Amino acid sequence: MIKGGVKIGNGAVIGARSVVTKDIPPYAVAAGAPAKVIKYRFEQEKMDLLQKLQWWNWDTEKIYQNLDRLRSFDTSLLEEN
Repeated sequence: MIKGGVKIGNGAVIGARSVVTKDIPPYAVAAGAPAKVIKYRFEQEKMDLLQKLQWWNWDTEKIYQNLDRLRSFDTSLLEEN
């Protein structure tokens, strides 16, 4: 359950049957009642890169063309966007 007005950051994962009463930051893993951040999915540098790239706004073709580079967190992707 997600309470009204709560924001869930990009790439965040919420555990099943959690009650989210506060904002959850990007790429956090949160669970419980009330939900608490348990850990983060990536190191801060990688999270910053993903947030800057906003790859989820890319068209499907561009994602597929850059899939290996996204998986390896290739920072040169920033120069191209």
